[in-house]
Amino acid sequence: MREDLLGFLLGALDATERQRIERKLEADPQLREQLEEIRRKLDPLESIRDDEDAWENEPPLGLADRTCDFVSGFQDEAIPRNASFANAGFEANHPTRPAASLSPTRITPAAGRHWSWAELAVCAAVFVVSTSLVFPALMQSRFQTQLAACQDNLRILSQSIETYATHAPDGRLPYVPAEGPEAFAGFVAVSLNEAELLPDASTLICPASEFADQVRESANPFRIPTAQDLRRARERQLTQLQRMAGGSFGYTVGYVKNGVHQAVRHDGRSYFPVVSDAPTLNTPDGRPLNHWGRVHQLLYLDGHIQRVADCTAADCANDHPFRNNRGVVEAGLGENDAVIAPSISPPLIFVGR
Repeated sequence: MREDLLGFLLGALDATERQRIERKLEADPQLREQLEEIRRKLDPLESIRDDEDAWENEPPLGLADRTCDFVSGFQDEAIPRNASFANAGFEANHPTRPAASLSPTRITPAAGRHWSWAELAVCAAVFVVSTSLVFPALMQSRFQTQLAACQDNLRILSQSIETYATHAPDGRLPYVPAEGPEAFAGFVAVSLNEAELLPDASTLICPASEFADQVRESANPFRIPTAQDLRRARERQLTQLQRMAGGSFGYTVGYVKNGVHQAVRHDGRSYFPVVSDAPTLNTPDGRPLNHWGRVHQLLYLDGHIQRVADCTAADCANDHPFRNNRGVVEAGLGENDAVIAPSISPPLIFVGR
């Protein structure tokens, strides 16, 4: 989270990421304190950048060469002494320069400081320019890494769902009851866990999600509740368990056919999604907020995972994955109407009632 805050202060985040951080800052006083701490540490660089006199001074002669030698010293330490280069003429064509210290003179304690304002100004400029170039690349690399980790968890869920259906008498996915404490989409995850088909609770956590942030900030580790936990829980605790049970993902809530609510049959349909990044209930299209809202991933019955930037008709094969054919977040209207809902959502609101 600290790297996100640094990017926020340096203006290196895109609009979606910045809005996400702003929401978190508004809701979390401790996060605001962390932001101020980072801001205070950056203040000396800001003061140098705003100091016109510092910028008017010419940098000391040879500062760039001494800086390169200083950095190359660390590189030399990282290369084994007996390492050989592929090009036998490397050393002959690239003679080693004599070692140089970062500072041209020895500064005594009486001098008051080891760096001149001109040197600090140059370092501040290097820091600002490097950050503007490197930080976005690092953020993109981090984004791709977290996206891949989330995809790996979806693959594990795909295998777990297939195994569950293979051993089920009717070849169906876990059934989400129409009523009672188990009547919520995340009960799919509870059923898979009770069947011992999930390696551990972390399988349900997507690194780039608000749920993952909540788990990291919580004093207690995330645990998937059992069916017994749900039946014993009081109203407020039950709501919390239902919200948390599905982790970072949303799950299929089945469909209604001939007035009967049923679980989805695992028949390998390549167009029928059953798990995804957790959709939201407070947006018109249910767009998930995982991965900073930039993309969401859908897991289909045949095991393939599709990345979708915007759930238009083209992206979602004319069947919106987060709404049924009536535009409602609840069980589908027929066996080909796929609906994925956030963990807390009940399977039935209007359909079949």
